[in-house]
Amino acid sequence: LILGHTPPDMVPQLIQYNITQTVSARAKAEEYHAAAAACDGTLKVHIKVDTGMSRLGFLVRGDHFAGGVEAIAASCALSHLEAEGIFTHFSVSDEDDESSERYTREQFDLFCRVLRALEERGTTFALRHCANSGAWARYPEMALDMVRPGIALYGAGADAERLGLRPVMALKSCVSTIKIFDPETDISYGRTFRTEEKTRIGVLPIGYADGLFRGLSCRMAVQTDHGAAAVRGRICMDMTMVDLTDKPDVHVGDAVELF
Repeated sequence: LILGHTPPDMVPQLIQYNITQTVSARAKAEEYHAAAAACDGTLKVHIKVDTGMSRLGFLVRGDHFAGGVEAIAASCALSHLEAEGIFTHFSVSDEDDESSERYTREQFDLFCRVLRALEERGTTFALRHCANSGAWARYPEMALDMVRPGIALYGAGADAERLGLRPVMALKSCVSTIKIFDPETDISYGRTFRTEEKTRIGVLPIGYADGLFRGLSCRMAVQTDHGAAAVRGRICMDMTMVDLTDKPDVHVGDAVELF
């Protein structure tokens, strides 16, 4: 199931490889239908309903309810689309406060109203789903026909510790060089960081060419066996500098964890 957009000219490949496509608006349904008809095929789709995430999906909140239901029913009636499923997405199901719980339940109730209204028109679905990681962990009554755990699959997220999940991966580097710099020494490109005292700087052989986002320069820290070490100066293409001033027991060759 592709949760986002696919260009209509790729519909023949979707059909060929039995890939299911999300439909988030009537206009998209009509485009996919036309593309499927052109190759004399039928595209399997899931309907996306926007109950409050305000990202993708048929609008159904407030005054949009009747029009949204009508648009969904019309989309499902297109002869070259097979509407196998329907779903929505929660925005705060992993939050603990009362307002977030109320909003999540409002989203679920609205989704159920849409399902009932469609059923009254004779439009039903084999698969109904809405539970992301937060709802899967906190609202079992919202599981319906399938669930979509996302961040929980990586052993991360708000409920990971409570559920006994462990991270599936870590990104590590090592300290390749350590230098002691005097006060008022500029570190790395752009001179964006200047030392205020004698500063012990470690160089890591990892940078933005390895996927370490350059925008995290001076805004993140790596973990050593002796605590966090802040990034100092701009992250380079394949090197990053970190502050080891208060970590005398970190030495060249020691591993550091980025996440």
